[in-house]
Order: sequence, then C-alpha cells, then structure tokens
Amino acid sequence: MKIPTSMEQMNMKRRNKILSMLGVHIHKNSKILDFGCGSGHTVYSLIDQGYSDIIGYDIKDYLELRNPADCKHFCIASSEAENTLPFGDNTFDLIISEQVFEHVMDQTAIFRELHRVMRPEGHALLVFPARYCFIEPHTYIPFGGVFAHRWWYKFWAVMGLRNEFQKGLSAEQVADKNAYYFVEALN
Repeated sequence: MKIPTSMEQMNMKRRNKILSMLGVHIHKNSKILDFGCGSGHTVYSLIDQGYSDIIGYDIKDYLELRNPADCKHFCIASSEAENTLPFGDNTFDLIISEQVFEHVMDQTAIFRELHRVMRPEGHALLVFPARYCFIEPHTYIPFGGVFAHRWWYKFWAVMGLRNEFQKGLSAEQVADKNAYYFVEALN
C-alpha cells in the first residue's frame, strides 16, 4: 500500500472534513469520479482508503500509474470529445474536482455534463483556488492572480521565483511563460 505524501494527506483530510460538515457520507462502494485527475494522486488516495469504484478523468494523459493494470481506473478524453463526458446519465454518487475549473474555458457546458452524469442524490465537491490568495498556486507568485501583468511576473522571476516547470529558464522566459499562462490557460 502506498503511503500518501503530506499534500495528499492534507487534501484527503480537507475533502473528508468538508463532506462530513455537509452531512455527506460516501460509502466504500460508491461510484466516484475525479474530474481533472491529473497524475492520478486523488484516485490512488481514495483506492488506498478502500473505495472500490473510482475513475479519474482528464483531457490529457498526465498519469503516473503505479501499475499498468491501473489504467482501468482512468479515462483520458478523446480529441473529439470537447465538452462531453464519456459516461452515462446518473452514473456517479460523488464527483470530485480539485484545482481544475480555473482551466476550463466553457464552464457552463462542463457543469451541465457533470450534472448529467451525477446521480439525483449525488454530490459534487469542486475546489477552486482563490484569485486573491497570497501565493498563486500555479506559478507560486505572490498575488499572481491579482497583479496579472508581465512586469509583476518578471519582478518575481528576477528574484528567482520559479515553479517546477521553469527551472533553468531566464527571468524573461519565465515572465513570458507566466503572462501567456494567465491569458491562455486560466479562466
């Protein structure tokens, strides 16, 4: 059994606390969707907690599979499935999506799809990063969502601030990448 990292443990505790506060109890055999599963860490943490029917969905394959047989727990979108999900109506008891919707450009269409695939008595737990948070969670720039300007990104790049994808880049390159990211990849 994989031991979760401290970030995974924190996310697990937060998720469980929120559901508990809302009076939502998810049984171990509940059908769960992790929308925007990324590398698959949430899917694996739920499997490790004993949930047996979980699937992770994403538009790109970022998966870090523990075992090739684990691909049965994941679904990667086909290129033609722009705003539709490949699941039947009323399929899921719980839909989890953490740090995803700020990247979804047509949120209305995706919310409709999630509503369609969620069972009538189902629940959704959608976590968005706050725009006004002190450290922007994608670039790690202080108030990066508030001061969304290239000069702000360059200032912090000159100070040496980089995310994990920007190591070794010049301050100019980092500022350009962050400015592009905030215009093209965030909604």
